[in-house]
Amino acid sequence: MLRLKPDYAEAHNNLGVALSQLPVRSSEAIAHFEAALRIQPDYADAHYNLGVALSQIPGGCPRQSPNGKSPCGSSRIRTCAAP
Repeated sequence: MLRLKPDYAEAHNNLGVALSQLPVRSSEAIAHFEAALRIQPDYADAHYNLGVALSQIPGGCPRQSPNGKSPCGSSRIRTCAAP
């Protein structure tokens, strides 16, 4: 579906859900949740699914790197409460 309609937020979210079931593909899942949110910023399910995917990153809270992105690839995480 995404090849036919790359701006289909629900398809990005659904693919992200499927990919998030495979730990080795979590960064791809996060990218699809973020794509869904770029297309439809008020998409509550994509926000929730992104949060779940980010919370399951091994090692806990992602830290911001010098380029402004977290190590998981998400630009949505800007700060970390962990020491």
